[in-house]
Amino acid sequence: MVIVTPKNDPLKPPKEITGLVKEVAKKPEWDGIREIYASLSVGGKFRIKWEENNREPRTAQEVLEQKGGDCSDLGYFMISGLKELLRAYDSKDIEIGAIKIHFRGDPPELWHLTPIIVATDIPQEMKSGLNDDQKFQDALKKVGFRPDWQVVLADPQIGVLGKMSVDIDEYYPVRLTGVYSAYYQEQGAFAKKSNDEKFAEKLLIKAVKMDPNNFNAHHMLNVMYNKKNIGMAIVHAEAAYKLRPNDEVYKRNYMVALTNAANVASTNNDFEKALSHLKQAKPLMSEQETTKEYGFLYYNWGAYLHSLGKQGDALKKFEASAGYGQREAIELLRKLGK
Repeated sequence: MVIVTPKNDPLKPPKEITGLVKEVAKKPEWDGIREIYASLSVGGKFRIKWEENNREPRTAQEVLEQKGGDCSDLGYFMISGLKELLRAYDSKDIEIGAIKIHFRGDPPELWHLTPIIVATDIPQEMKSGLNDDQKFQDALKKVGFRPDWQVVLADPQIGVLGKMSVDIDEYYPVRLTGVYSAYYQEQGAFAKKSNDEKFAEKLLIKAVKMDPNNFNAHHMLNVMYNKKNIGMAIVHAEAAYKLRPNDEVYKRNYMVALTNAANVASTNNDFEKALSHLKQAKPLMSEQETTKEYGFLYYNWGAYLHSLGKQGDALKKFEASAGYGQREAIELLRKLGK
């Protein structure tokens, strides 16, 4: 198994874990996995406990020192030990990853991270319903896991390998690179919350480089770039939307980025480019959009056509804009005697 280890590895196992792994690795693989899981779970050998963490994510070392963390922190801690164990075994048939989970009732932006062990052959008692879930199996293949592999959940808060919490309404599996990406995204979110936008940007870029499917990181970069780099705002808005096309927030963000880009292009007298952006934005507009927003879009569309000398087409767009109650369009048509 290839182990990804970036510089200043946040998942680097503390020496206490590496010492334990040396002993445990003498046992057969699944016996070793069971022991590391039990030791690193809540209430296990290291007496780790869950606690709310409103600060930046904790490294594996910090979780050990502070004897706990939130669900993601505990996940990183568990993964640090499991990946060290698999490094010792040097197995080509077992891999570490995680599932990004959303629970019913949580805010849309709140995702949890649960470690997973993915292997060709897993003990019967560790199998979960996910292995019979075709949608989940397709998601595993999409991120690069082998199609014949099965999953063992290793949630450090549950205490039983293979057990799954209820009330999950959405999940996305990731490989080890995706775990690192999730860490840097969390760290970037905290940096942004602390008004350190430069550092936040650096971390979020790192997150999407490690996992281009990290829709949360793309979304955060989109919001950040809307203020200063409309081209990059479109890149990340489009990426987030394509990864989750049914998410109305991401869909709207992509539409807004395109309409902003149209405004920038028109300011630079590049009306063809402005029109191109608006044509992309139009299908993204929800039926729930306000009439004001439709009116604004069609008014700008007409203005760009007018600037290109396409008066007949421009008039049609102004009429459409007026139909949505756009005041400027109504006034313009009145002056034209329409």
